[in-house]
Amino acid sequence: MGSKIAKYVTITIFFVQVLYIGTDTMCKEGIFKMKQENRTDNDNVPDDKQSIKKRFEALYSQWQDYINQPKVQISSRSQDYINCKPYNDMIKMGEPILPYLIEKMKNGKLSSWKENQFFLWHAVCNISNVNLIKDDDAVVEQNIAERYINWWEAEKQANK
Repeated sequence: MGSKIAKYVTITIFFVQVLYIGTDTMCKEGIFKMKQENRTDNDNVPDDKQSIKKRFEALYSQWQDYINQPKVQISSRSQDYINCKPYNDMIKMGEPILPYLIEKMKNGKLSSWKENQFFLWHAVCNISNVNLIKDDDAVVEQNIAERYINWWEAEKQANK
């Protein structure tokens, strides 16, 4: 019995370490970062604010369809929710969509994250190059999303 518990604890610790290192590395070392030149020199990125919002909403809807697939819903890996074409296409749109990403995260927080909007923090991190993960953090996606919301609000106040 004792060896089964020790094995379970070891596996759990390993999983938590892999999850933490993977997410931390993603922001710090840019494993999933798009090259800067690929972000805005894309024919699919509109120029005006209305077109940008429309394109963002279309991609967001496609991403929601993707993450609502049963094979994704049963996954506990963040990467399964964010490594898809609609999500990557949102990131390619760059800085103009930051307000929309934050708005979606705010709405998600108010609705108890029913649509998994907390995963959008990865896009905010990628686009802004702002890392709000601390070395001693246990990775809780919802808490990190909330940090990015707070960071955005503080930046808006500082730039008034």
